[in-house]
Amino acid sequence: MVEVLGFEPRLLSSKDRVLPLHYTSTVKTGTAGRSRTYIGHFRRVLHFHYTTAVYLRLVNNTMKVAIMISGRPRFTREFDDFLNSLSNYDQLDWYFMLWNTTHEEDVRVPPTWPTDYDAVKERIQSKLPRNSNIVHLSIEEPPAYDDTQEFRLTPWSIAPHIWTMYYGIYMVNQIREQYGPYDLVIRTRPDIGIAEKLNLPAIYQSLIANVNTVLMPSNHRHSMAGPPVNDLFGIALPDTMTLYSQAFTRLEEFKNKQLPFHGETVLSWHLATSNIHVPDTNFHSVMRLYTNHGGPHDGDSSVDYGRWN
Repeated sequence: MVEVLGFEPRLLSSKDRVLPLHYTSTVKTGTAGRSRTYIGHFRRVLHFHYTTAVYLRLVNNTMKVAIMISGRPRFTREFDDFLNSLSNYDQLDWYFMLWNTTHEEDVRVPPTWPTDYDAVKERIQSKLPRNSNIVHLSIEEPPAYDDTQEFRLTPWSIAPHIWTMYYGIYMVNQIREQYGPYDLVIRTRPDIGIAEKLNLPAIYQSLIANVNTVLMPSNHRHSMAGPPVNDLFGIALPDTMTLYSQAFTRLEEFKNKQLPFHGETVLSWHLATSNIHVPDTNFHSVMRLYTNHGGPHDGDSSVDYGRWN
């Protein structure tokens, strides 16, 4: 959330988080001779006289972030790396849509993971960082996949998993949109870590200047058609994340184009054809970072559940 802080650049308190609002300008006649028309991120037209810059500040100086997680409850040690990466925020609102999956069905689900709703909520809430609020938690049966769909499969395609992943992202975002407003929205998984600190106000400032952008880790990027993307983790402004989440609604169109049904390729095509940019970044995701073979290895086959077991 932002508000106009002032018209002319001026020195502000060190506690204020301030960023310029990028705009297009036109010359108009006004009582002082001329004024400019500023068109900002909020698509509103503001008229000011002799204005050289518009500055914004987070309302009440707060950074409010929504975090969305859907799919199997594969909570591993890497998730704590993600939690530890979050910095300079004021409130984290969490949205969980988890499939009812046990360790026997998926080895990456912790062996002691509960299935009772209250027990699941207590376990998650007790391990989240400060100022965290679980806005939504649901435990649902995995959606049924219609295996008669004629996607163009590849050696790396597990069609039900791809379909279910995008279904979950779409559905959990539908719930998230009922709340807010938020400054940022993050989509991630409970078995993904981030290696570097994420300065959320700085990310927000970058995205305000580049609205049609999703920031994702610089590694684990793949695609068989279109720019390589990381489908494990993304950060965007709320409206942009809604667009990101709508890949599921375009799967029929994707299928009809006979593009390879591959997780990253679906997202790459969807974002590229929606004019959403995925620039390179300076942070990295850690996927299944485990501790056999004498040290940590990205991609090891054994599972370290850390404190989530």
